[in-house]
Amino acid sequence: MSAVVHITDATAAGVLHVLVGYANGQVERGQQVTVLYVTRDDTPNDLSSYFDSRVCLREMHGRTRLMALWRAAKTARAAIEDDPDAVVHAHSTRAGIAVRARAMITGFSGQVVYSPHGFGFLREDLPKPVRMLLRMAERFLVRGCRRLILVSPSESRVALGLAAVEKLAVVPNSVRIKSADAARVPRDPDRPLRVVTTGRITAQKAPERFASLALSEPSRAEFVWVGDGDSAAREALQEAGVIVTGWVDGSEVIEQLAQADVFVLLSRWEGMPLALLEAQAMALPSIASDVIGNVDLIADGSNGFLVSDGAGARAALQALAASPAERLRMGQNARANASSYSPSATLRALVRAYSREENVL
Repeated sequence: MSAVVHITDATAAGVLHVLVGYANGQVERGQQVTVLYVTRDDTPNDLSSYFDSRVCLREMHGRTRLMALWRAAKTARAAIEDDPDAVVHAHSTRAGIAVRARAMITGFSGQVVYSPHGFGFLREDLPKPVRMLLRMAERFLVRGCRRLILVSPSESRVALGLAAVEKLAVVPNSVRIKSADAARVPRDPDRPLRVVTTGRITAQKAPERFASLALSEPSRAEFVWVGDGDSAAREALQEAGVIVTGWVDGSEVIEQLAQADVFVLLSRWEGMPLALLEAQAMALPSIASDVIGNVDLIADGSNGFLVSDGAGARAALQALAASPAERLRMGQNARANASSYSPSATLRALVRAYSREENVL
């Protein structure tokens, strides 16, 4: 089967999880897989342990991350030169810019696919001029790839403003239900309601919204943030009474979810959140912001609640706190939804996205 070269500087958190799933699944299918990567501050020290030993890992260096990715694109071009069926897969904004620009200059755009994993121009923490430039860059660089791979239907609708439909494909993220089954534990009805979120404490995840929700229910519920990040935001969470676990490994994340009653994700933007999928696999009802990605996973009132502001989040939490039966019903529906996002389904969608078919959306 054809070779695949993945390129990224997003070597942590959700993008790393997705990349590991792609690369390990591809070598299982007999493909030759190389990952050219650039590290960042939160890249795991044991990065190689995440990948199958058959995946070739190569760290790239440069004065800046963008220059390192430019070199990665050059390396990938040389690696696929004699294999017209090989694919270069760029992950996240910087890699997407470097790889597609190099492909347009040196003529291998027909072998490039690009996954933004959440468009940079949707980031509300960036100044408006920067977001406008990123949108312009995305629109111009569309010609530098064969396929634009989105992680959710709602993200694909945004992409329709950038590229023709025949260039688009949706490859949803996935979750392992069996891993969730092993961690599930009976919940003690006598303890306070346990409200959990997971992820990096950043502007994207809107920690101030979670803190505000905790302050609105100071004695009736226990609030836990599984993860770490910005120190000032962490302190604000703790001042609001939120337990912040710090960084924990994947098994501990699942254990924390196993002890939860409600999952909350009040992000400013998403692509398709793995954290929400993991919570659904654990049969947790969720309260999530009404943004891209979340809207694909939450059927409002069925497996959770979509909210647009703090008042909506408080009302949703009060409704779930008042009814164990409703939490059970929504949790069961959430788990049923998560079961359709299997790793095998993701890999099948990825194979189709890599194909040269014109319409795969």
